[in-house]
Amino acid sequence: MFRLILTLALIWTCCSSDLFAQTQRFKAGAIIGTNFAQIDGDNSGGYLKFGFTGGLRGVVIVNEKVELSIELLFDQRGSRSQKNFDEIFFPFKVTTNYASVPIVFNFQDWLDESEEFYKLHFHGGFSYGRLLNAIVDDEDPDGDLSRVADDFRQNDISFLVGATYYVNKNLAFTGRFTRSITPLYKNGDGPINVGIPFIQKHLTFQTLYMF
Repeated sequence: MFRLILTLALIWTCCSSDLFAQTQRFKAGAIIGTNFAQIDGDNSGGYLKFGFTGGLRGVVIVNEKVELSIELLFDQRGSRSQKNFDEIFFPFKVTTNYASVPIVFNFQDWLDESEEFYKLHFHGGFSYGRLLNAIVDDEDPDGDLSRVADDFRQNDISFLVGATYYVNKNLAFTGRFTRSITPLYKNGDGPINVGIPFIQKHLTFQTLYMF
Protein backbone atom coordinates (compact mmCIF):
# COMPACT_ATOMS: atom_id res chain seq x y z
CA MET A 1 0.00 0.00 0.00
CA PHE A 2 2.83 2.38 0.89
CA ARG A 3 4.63 1.74 -2.41
CA LEU A 4 1.40 2.38 -4.31
CA ILE A 5 0.89 5.73 -2.55
CA LEU A 6 4.47 6.84 -3.26
CA THR A 7 4.24 5.75 -6.90
CA LEU A 8 0.99 7.63 -7.45
CA ALA A 9 2.36 10.70 -5.67
CA LEU A 10 5.51 10.71 -7.80
CA ILE A 11 3.57 10.28 -11.05
CA TRP A 12 1.18 13.06 -10.01
CA THR A 13 3.97 15.47 -9.17
CA CYS A 14 6.14 14.76 -12.22
CA CYS A 15 3.26 14.98 -14.68
CA SER A 16 1.41 17.94 -13.25
CA SER A 17 3.63 20.60 -14.87
CA ASP A 18 2.86 19.18 -18.35
CA LEU A 19 -0.82 18.95 -17.53
CA PHE A 20 -0.82 22.54 -16.33
CA ALA A 21 0.50 23.73 -19.66
CA GLN A 22 -2.36 21.96 -21.40
CA THR A 23 -5.36 22.53 -19.12
CA GLN A 24 -4.40 25.35 -16.72
CA ARG A 25 -5.78 23.24 -13.87
CA PHE A 26 -2.59 21.59 -12.62
CA LYS A 27 0.64 22.94 -11.15
CA ALA A 28 3.85 21.53 -9.72
CA GLY A 29 6.49 22.83 -7.35
CA ALA A 30 9.53 22.09 -5.20
CA ILE A 31 9.77 22.41 -1.40
CA ILE A 32 12.71 22.85 0.96
CA GLY A 33 12.56 23.74 4.64
CA THR A 34 13.18 22.90 8.27
CA ASN A 35 11.28 21.08 11.01
CA PHE A 36 11.40 21.89 14.73
CA ALA A 37 10.11 18.78 16.47
CA GLN A 38 9.30 17.26 19.83
CA ILE A 39 7.81 14.02 21.18
CA ASP A 40 5.19 14.19 23.92
CA GLY A 41 5.96 11.60 26.60
CA ASP A 42 9.75 11.69 26.41
CA ASN A 43 10.10 13.88 29.55
CA SER A 44 11.51 16.82 27.60
CA GLY A 45 9.46 19.78 26.38
CA GLY A 46 10.04 22.24 23.56
CA TYR A 47 10.42 22.07 19.80
CA LEU A 48 14.17 21.59 20.05
CA LYS A 49 14.94 18.91 17.46
CA PHE A 50 16.04 20.51 14.21
CA GLY A 51 15.52 18.54 10.99
CA PHE A 52 15.37 18.85 7.22
CA THR A 53 12.24 18.61 5.07
CA GLY A 54 12.03 18.77 1.30
CA GLY A 55 10.43 17.29 -1.77
CA LEU A 56 7.87 17.86 -4.50
CA ARG A 57 4.34 19.22 -4.68
CA GLY A 58 1.50 18.71 -7.15
CA VAL A 59 -1.61 20.93 -7.19
CA VAL A 60 -5.03 20.64 -8.79
CA ILE A 61 -7.08 23.84 -9.07
CA VAL A 62 -10.61 23.09 -7.82
CA ASN A 63 -12.02 26.57 -8.36
CA GLU A 64 -10.89 30.20 -8.18
CA LYS A 65 -10.12 30.10 -4.46
CA VAL A 66 -9.66 26.41 -3.63
CA GLU A 67 -6.75 24.11 -4.48
CA LEU A 68 -6.00 20.50 -3.54
CA SER A 69 -2.34 19.54 -3.24
CA ILE A 70 -0.37 16.37 -2.64
CA GLU A 71 3.25 16.45 -1.51
CA LEU A 72 6.00 13.86 -1.46
CA LEU A 73 8.48 14.77 1.27
CA PHE A 74 11.50 13.53 3.15
CA ASP A 75 10.82 14.55 6.76
CA GLN A 76 13.20 14.56 9.72
CA ARG A 77 11.42 14.66 13.07
CA GLY A 78 12.23 13.49 16.59
CA SER A 79 13.15 15.05 19.92
CA ARG A 80 16.06 16.53 21.83
CA SER A 81 16.49 17.13 25.55
CA GLN A 82 17.11 20.52 27.08
CA LYS A 83 20.23 21.33 29.06
CA ASN A 84 19.81 20.43 32.70
CA PHE A 85 22.04 21.09 35.71
CA ASP A 86 20.79 17.98 37.51
CA GLU A 87 23.75 15.63 38.00
CA ILE A 88 21.61 12.58 37.25
CA PHE A 89 20.26 14.01 33.99
CA PHE A 90 21.23 12.15 30.80
CA PRO A 91 20.96 14.15 27.55
CA PHE A 92 19.36 12.43 24.58
CA LYS A 93 18.43 13.01 20.96
CA VAL A 94 15.98 11.08 18.78
CA THR A 95 15.90 11.38 14.98
CA THR A 96 13.00 9.82 13.08
CA ASN A 97 13.26 9.96 9.29
CA TYR A 98 10.03 9.66 7.28
CA ALA A 99 8.78 9.55 3.73
CA SER A 100 5.64 11.66 4.08
CA VAL A 101 2.66 12.19 1.76
CA PRO A 102 0.55 15.19 2.93
CA ILE A 103 -2.82 15.73 1.26
CA VAL A 104 -3.77 19.38 1.75
CA PHE A 105 -6.79 21.60 1.07
CA ASN A 106 -5.85 25.24 0.36
CA PHE A 107 -8.13 28.28 0.57
CA GLN A 108 -6.78 31.42 -1.14
CA ASP A 109 -7.31 35.08 -0.24
CA TRP A 110 -5.83 38.59 -0.74
CA LEU A 111 -5.84 38.93 -4.52
CA ASP A 112 -2.95 40.77 -6.18
CA GLU A 113 -4.90 42.29 -9.07
CA SER A 114 -1.83 43.48 -10.96
CA GLU A 115 -0.39 39.97 -11.36
CA GLU A 116 -3.60 38.00 -10.76
CA PHE A 117 -2.54 35.68 -7.94
CA TYR A 118 -3.64 35.22 -4.33
CA LYS A 119 -1.02 36.17 -1.75
CA LEU A 120 -2.36 34.18 1.23
CA HIS A 121 -3.19 30.47 1.22
CA PHE A 122 -4.65 28.91 4.40
CA HIS A 123 -4.44 25.14 4.48
CA GLY A 124 -5.32 22.03 6.43
CA GLY A 125 -5.22 18.31 5.81
CA PHE A 126 -3.75 14.96 6.70
CA SER A 127 -0.44 13.25 6.13
CA TYR A 128 0.67 9.64 5.87
CA GLY A 129 4.25 8.91 6.89
CA ARG A 130 6.37 5.80 6.62
CA LEU A 131 9.25 5.51 9.07
CA LEU A 132 12.49 4.97 7.17
CA ASN A 133 14.70 4.69 10.23
CA ALA A 134 15.07 5.92 13.81
CA ILE A 135 18.31 6.96 15.52
CA VAL A 136 18.48 7.30 19.31
CA ASP A 137 21.49 8.95 20.96
CA ASP A 138 20.87 8.49 24.71
CA GLU A 139 23.59 8.59 27.34
CA ASP A 140 21.30 6.77 29.77
CA PRO A 141 21.76 3.03 29.09
CA ASP A 142 18.45 2.32 30.82
CA GLY A 143 16.53 5.10 29.06
CA ASP A 144 13.10 4.23 27.67
CA LEU A 145 13.87 5.69 24.26
CA SER A 146 16.89 3.47 23.68
CA ARG A 147 14.97 0.38 24.71
CA VAL A 148 11.89 0.96 22.58
CA ALA A 149 13.41 2.39 19.36
CA ASP A 150 13.21 -0.98 17.60
CA ASP A 151 9.48 -1.09 18.36
CA PHE A 152 8.56 2.35 17.00
CA ARG A 153 5.52 2.19 14.74
CA GLN A 154 6.33 2.15 11.05
CA ASN A 155 3.19 4.03 9.94
CA ASP A 156 2.16 7.51 11.01
CA ILE A 157 -1.08 9.41 10.43
CA SER A 158 -1.01 13.14 11.21
CA PHE A 159 -3.16 16.22 10.82
CA LEU A 160 -1.74 19.59 9.80
CA VAL A 161 -2.71 23.25 9.58
CA GLY A 162 -0.81 26.24 8.25
CA ALA A 163 -0.57 29.22 5.96
CA THR A 164 1.49 30.23 2.93
CA TYR A 165 2.45 33.72 1.79
CA TYR A 166 3.17 34.16 -1.92
CA VAL A 167 5.70 36.86 -2.81
CA ASN A 168 4.79 36.40 -6.47
CA LYS A 169 3.20 33.69 -8.60
CA ASN A 170 6.18 31.38 -8.12
CA LEU A 171 7.87 32.03 -4.77
CA ALA A 172 6.18 31.44 -1.41
CA PHE A 173 6.92 30.81 2.27
CA THR A 174 4.95 28.41 4.47
CA GLY A 175 4.47 27.95 8.22
CA ARG A 176 2.80 24.73 9.34
CA PHE A 177 1.96 22.76 12.49
CA THR A 178 1.72 18.96 12.31
CA ARG A 179 0.61 16.58 15.05
CA SER A 180 0.54 12.80 14.86
CA ILE A 181 -2.77 11.06 15.49
CA THR A 182 -1.13 7.66 15.85
CA PRO A 183 1.49 7.35 18.63
CA LEU A 184 5.09 6.55 17.81
CA TYR A 185 5.03 4.09 20.72
CA LYS A 186 2.57 3.15 23.44
CA ASN A 187 2.16 0.38 25.97
CA GLY A 188 1.53 -2.84 24.13
CA ASP A 189 3.75 -2.02 21.15
CA GLY A 190 6.78 -3.60 22.77
CA PRO A 191 8.15 -5.07 26.02
CA ILE A 192 8.69 -1.71 27.77
CA ASN A 193 5.89 0.19 29.50
CA VAL A 194 5.97 3.99 29.18
CA GLY A 195 4.04 6.57 31.19
CA ILE A 196 2.12 8.10 28.29
CA PRO A 197 2.13 7.34 24.54
CA PHE A 198 4.85 9.01 22.46
CA ILE A 199 3.11 11.58 20.20
CA GLN A 200 5.15 13.46 17.61
CA LYS A 201 4.62 17.15 16.86
CA HIS A 202 6.57 19.54 14.68
CA LEU A 203 6.60 23.09 13.39
CA THR A 204 7.63 23.46 9.76
CA PHE A 205 8.98 26.46 7.86
CA GLN A 206 9.26 25.94 4.11
CA THR A 207 10.30 27.77 0.98
CA LEU A 208 8.09 26.82 -1.96
CA TYR A 209 8.74 27.40 -5.65
CA MET A 210 5.90 26.72 -8.09
CA PHE A 211 6.88 26.13 -11.71
